[in-house]
Amino acid sequence: MSFKYFKVVLTSVLVLTLAVILGVSPSKTLAAPLLIDEEFEIDMNGEYDEEAHNERFLKIWEELYEDEPVEEPSEKSLIQPFSNNTLSYYVSSTRWINRNGQISLSSQPKSTLTSHRNGNEALYHSATSFNLLRQKHGRDSQWRNTNSMRVQWDCHVLMARSLKTPWNIEPHRTTTDLKYTMQKFCNPPNR
Repeated sequence: MSFKYFKVVLTSVLVLTLAVILGVSPSKTLAAPLLIDEEFEIDMNGEYDEEAHNERFLKIWEELYEDEPVEEPSEKSLIQPFSNNTLSYYVSSTRWINRNGQISLSSQPKSTLTSHRNGNEALYHSATSFNLLRQKHGRDSQWRNTNSMRVQWDCHVLMARSLKTPWNIEPHRTTTDLKYTMQKFCNPPNR
């Protein structure tokens, strides 16, 4: 684990703690220098762009964990064990909860989702686990704004990891910009 990662997390925790104590929203400018400046989550037709999102995920991984570069997946890493075809491989529990009047899908991540050696591995496990989460809960009446929920999930994989659990993703949120979501500590206001 890199020193830069711990510095990013410690800074995020301190800013969030200070904001809670003072009763104010954390400033996005405090997190902004840590992230790249491009925005390309929506393609030219106004559709969510999965490929662009994946590129953003990998660039942010490199930015946060510069001494842990994105590596090309090896043939061995492409052959995944059967066990990761189940949600229980990634999380110990998921359930809908009500937080301050808002519905949230609360998940308790396992180390298989929070400890990765490189960006490609993190992206693979983030995408796979989210798809399994969607298979389990996507037909629930509370599920909506899938793309925003995916961005919130990826934000937790990139930033919160095992330091902040459970992970709560909220279907009322509509933001699909990963950078903006990370600046808001995975809880972006709708804009």
